[in-house]
Amino acid sequence: MRPFLIIGVVLIALTGCTISSNTTDTVPPSADTMLVALDTFYVTPEPEEPEDSLFMYYEKEDCFGQCPVYQVWVYQSGYARFYGDNYVDPLGHHAAWCSSKDLEKITSVAQEVEFWQLDERYNKPGSPDIPATILELNIYPPDTSNLRNRVFARIEAPYAMGVMAQTVESVIFDQDWKFLPKEDR
Repeated sequence: MRPFLIIGVVLIALTGCTISSNTTDTVPPSADTMLVALDTFYVTPEPEEPEDSLFMYYEKEDCFGQCPVYQVWVYQSGYARFYGDNYVDPLGHHAAWCSSKDLEKITSVAQEVEFWQLDERYNKPGSPDIPATILELNIYPPDTSNLRNRVFARIEAPYAMGVMAQTVESVIFDQDWKFLPKEDR
């Protein structure tokens, strides 16, 4: 019995060496082949959906008084996240879905007031108590280059920025915001 055990161990060792030396000379199996082989032993994870790109970011910063403080992220799909920090309703983390009409409204107004031509910053030193408004738009029109602009406006912002802020706020506060529990943030 002992000689058969020794011969078996030697054959296994030689076969193992032969297989490992051959695998370096061959093309590795494709990902599909590997998933089929692994599928029998492991559960293959579901593919992740591609990340949704940011359509708009909007923020109102605080002041020394009772200024509303909040941030909003709206994605190309219409999914929106809201974080109300102070003097705004709702407070905390919330989510909603903006309609394509809402996104088109913002895009249309941005084109009308030439939002893409606005400067990056409208601020004046020594005006810390005036709340800042930050608006970033990322639009991907067909057959043109991407349109992106981020504007920080605290004081002496042009009329176009005021029109954009009113439009964005009318869309934001018209949504049916649902509270997001901590595990969903």
